[in-house]
Amino acid sequence: GVITGVTGVTASNEGDTPEGAMARIAGQNAAGGVNGRKIVLVTEDDQSTTAGDATAARVLVQQKGVFAVMGYSSFLFASTKYLQQQGVPVTGTAFDGPEWGMEPYSNMFSANPPASTPYNGLFYTWDSTGKFFKQIGVTKLGGFAYGISPSATNAIKGTFASSAPSGVSQ
Repeated sequence: GVITGVTGVTASNEGDTPEGAMARIAGQNAAGGVNGRKIVLVTEDDQSTTAGDATAARVLVQQKGVFAVMGYSSFLFASTKYLQQQGVPVTGTAFDGPEWGMEPYSNMFSANPPASTPYNGLFYTWDSTGKFFKQIGVTKLGGFAYGISPSATNAIKGTFASSAPSGVSQ
């Protein structure tokens, strides 16, 4: 199953996720599937809300019987505890929250490192962002994020923190 924002505020970013995932799955199915079994993708729209995401996870697991979830949602953090408790493997890109790098979420497998991961109460992010901005001539930086998404807020804070040592001001 895939959980993503097909409608709502994140639809402009996430709305085409089912088509992209289906294209990849179609290629795998054309090559014989996985161990001879065809993959069937089931999509649930989280409506770009935390409540919608939690509901989408429950529908996929309880009603649709999926064995794994692809999470491409800014609100996936709302369903991670449930998916972990159900033992459902989750793949995605770790942009929704820090849970990707935390225990007990050993069921979550990201295609890239988490945007921010807590350590001793502080959030660390890649230090290359500020270096890149400086390299291309950025001198002043601003940012905006989905205010109800902890990872979006932390990503902006992490980007600012990463940019400051390179001389990029906010």
